[in-house]
Amino acid sequence: MKKLSIVLGAFLLLSVSLGNARTTKHLTNDAINKALKHEKRSEKKTVKNLNGSDGSKINKLNFNTDFGKNNDVTWTRTAYFEEATFSKDGHEMTAYYDFEGQLVGTTTYKTFADLPAYGQKYITKKYSDYAIGSVLFYNYNGAKDIDKVLYGSQFGNADNYFVELTKGDNKIMLQVDPVGVVTFFKQLK
Repeated sequence: MKKLSIVLGAFLLLSVSLGNARTTKHLTNDAINKALKHEKRSEKKTVKNLNGSDGSKINKLNFNTDFGKNNDVTWTRTAYFEEATFSKDGHEMTAYYDFEGQLVGTTTYKTFADLPAYGQKYITKKYSDYAIGSVLFYNYNGAKDIDKVLYGSQFGNADNYFVELTKGDNKIMLQVDPVGVVTFFKQLK
């Protein structure tokens, strides 16, 4: 009789445990399904917000936080970023935001004299038969580990100058790091 009550007690305990496991599993599946439905709804909203050429609300808010309220901002959307072009301290700038609202970096036009001295000397000597065109400075924000795309080519996340050089119909772009090391970046024409 003692054995029967032990076996019956164990059976009852096992039945209750299995019943709870099924309920937990059922709740877990319901929770997963609910989360998946919510995620799908969120994705639809995100895709909907990316239609058009104007900047998203989050990027506009973050822009105002990063650069102050500026009514003269032109927003464009590329495959990689939302770009805000504006004027600050008399210089035209472009701020690049990812689709999560993070500032990736900014670009500003500079002069050849703004390049590090070593870079100026190297370009003047090695590319003496080229005419120097625009100089663009890319200032990496450092907030996110994401490569930037400029002139259709990708480069790492670091501050860099980009110098356009022309010789006849040949147009090239050089990349100059903040120390002055010059590397070939891209053939433009």
